[in-house]
Amino acid sequence: MTFVHVDGLIKITVKNRAEMEFHLESAIRSLRMKADEQKACGILVTRHSAYDFTAELHPSVPFGLTRELRKW
Repeated sequence: MTFVHVDGLIKITVKNRAEMEFHLESAIRSLRMKADEQKACGILVTRHSAYDFTAELHPSVPFGLTRELRKW
């Protein structure tokens, strides 16, 4: 499992579904705290493969929402 947090972008690589759920929930929780401070945008979770994800604050997502995008 890899969990990298750089400048508001969290990159997650997992080996199984349990890791995926745990680390995505953790990433969203962390970003939600940052979003609550800024009140400017929501959270975008992008699935790049079965095991690779990114989570970030994104201006295309309204504050208070979390959206998912699949890019594979």
